[in-house]
Amino acid sequence: MALGKLGVALVCGVVVGVVAWVASWDDKFTVRNEMIVARPAKEVYELIADLRKHNKYHQYVPKETELLHTVTSEDGVELRTFRTKESVPLPFGFHIPVTFDALTKLTKPNKELVIDIDVGRTKGSSIWTLEPNKGTAGEGSSSSSSLGTLVREEFTLECMWITCGFVEEKARSSHEELFRNLKRDLDGKEPV
Repeated sequence: MALGKLGVALVCGVVVGVVAWVASWDDKFTVRNEMIVARPAKEVYELIADLRKHNKYHQYVPKETELLHTVTSEDGVELRTFRTKESVPLPFGFHIPVTFDALTKLTKPNKELVIDIDVGRTKGSSIWTLEPNKGTAGEGSSSSSSLGTLVREEFTLECMWITCGFVEEKARSSHEELFRNLKRDLDGKEPV
């Protein structure tokens, strides 16, 4: 009889171990967004390169962000390290404080920047590219001059498999919100 209970306990232990092992696998997802705004690339770049300004554009950006330091690498790339603090809501009204650093690499001024984040087992990058948006009229016409900037973001995140679906859904909706609000602000329109 004791062997039977021991066998059941052993099987349950193996099942729990396998489930925990599978749940801890890493998974990866990518969210892509783009928009055309009626501003030159330089203005857009200055806005998105300063993470302290992102907090007004979508709800999942940490509300407290400070610039720790700025350095220039040997290859001439400006690197900005931001410290971000957030209080993550949990069930039953509890919150857990989370603090992490985000590294912004201004890889190609007014054309590309990369934001790297690493929070525990969640890590990823957000690659922003900017291109002048040209008019569609023939050359020489005034409407063929630059009409603004095409802004693209590719946000890739790696996280634990068990949380990845939830995190991806939140990332997708928050980055759509980010682009909607950035566009509204950059195009000079009032909030809806």
